[in-house]
Amino acid sequence: EWNRVPFGALWIPGCGGILSLPSGYIYSPYYYGDGKHVECVWKIETAIHEHIVLDFYTVNRRMNCRTDYIVIYDGDLYSRQLGRVCSFPFQSYTSTSNIMTIVLQRQSYDSGDSFSAYYYSIAQGNRFLQINTLVHIGNFCTTHLRVQYGGCF
Repeated sequence: EWNRVPFGALWIPGCGGILSLPSGYIYSPYYYGDGKHVECVWKIETAIHEHIVLDFYTVNRRMNCRTDYIVIYDGDLYSRQLGRVCSFPFQSYTSTSNIMTIVLQRQSYDSGDSFSAYYYSIAQGNRFLQINTLVHIGNFCTTHLRVQYGGCF
């Protein structure tokens, strides 16, 4: 199911996959901007009784929302959408279960990397959680601080 390539879509190495570690980075492959349809699907599945938090660090500013975008699903493919990303500003997304699916669609003439993101799992029912990450991407660093209290961020 996850190795499928939709009709008319181009397969690119590193485009999608199944991620089962409690945390990790997702980097989209380079898109050549030739107008060919590319669909990448990443399924994140962590331990039972955990949520998944997804933080975007970079999103290509030339992605247009009509043909180039990222969809985040709360569970398997085509579950309820948590969001659709195609430009700034972007936010964190948290699943209601231990599964989250990210789909990248590209079909424009703008080349470049599409996005980079970091995901991590948190136990369901955590009353207090503080996560501080420092990420180096390209020539800059970015810091994210999240505080959760009583199930709210």
